[in-house]
Amino acid sequence: MGARILVVEDEPRLRELLRLYLEREGHHVTDAGDGASAIATFDRRGADLVILDLMLPGMQGEAVLQALRESGDVPVLIT
Repeated sequence: MGARILVVEDEPRLRELLRLYLEREGHHVTDAGDGASAIATFDRRGADLVILDLMLPGMQGEAVLQALRESGDVPVLIT
């Protein structure tokens, strides 16, 4: 069974491409296009891994990373 991965990327084409490749490998992918949605999604569903773009609209990736760290110790791959 694959990992639960949260992809946080504001560019829709890149977000969909990441989803496609990860799901092909058997992972369960959720995604978000901005920081606030990412935090809300993580709070609702959790994740085994977060792929995080630092250049997000509204809330920067660093703030998202800080919120994730306050919620636990999930691995984060920064892009």
